Amino acid sequence: MEEISLREIYYIIKKRIGLIIGILFFSIIVSGLVSYYVLDEVYEASTTLMVGKPKDYLENNKIEYNELLINQRLVSTYGELIKTRKVADRVINNINLPYDSNILKEKIRVSLIKDTEIISISVTDQDPAVILALEI
Repeated sequence: MEEISLREIYYIIKKRIGLIIGILFFSIIVSGLVSYYVLDEVYEASTTLMVGKPKDYLENNKIEYNELLINQRLVSTYGELIKTRKVADRVINNINLPYDSNILKEKIRVSLIKDTEIISISVTDQDPAVILALEI
């Protein structure tokens, strides 16, 4: 088995430094052009919801175990309700979106954080005006 010393690696890199730098700059220029001219801009709005009673409604600021379990089970139910046509139609009507409910439902991503009472909702679109309307 042949060994290569660090000195030999250094000389190989030194000999090919022009090629290495050329490939680096070519890659940077090509990726910049592709991202500017080919790829579409995508905007995203997201929010996080917590299922359960507000702190003001709790007695002595204590959360009971049964209540916590019920809330964790409700998270998946609420996550599915968010994706329904009825909810999509209400969102479309409230903020006057130019989509039908099926298109809006494709743009919505609902993530349930396992074993918690937290739901994360994200909406992506190529039109920044739509995202701004959703954030209000």
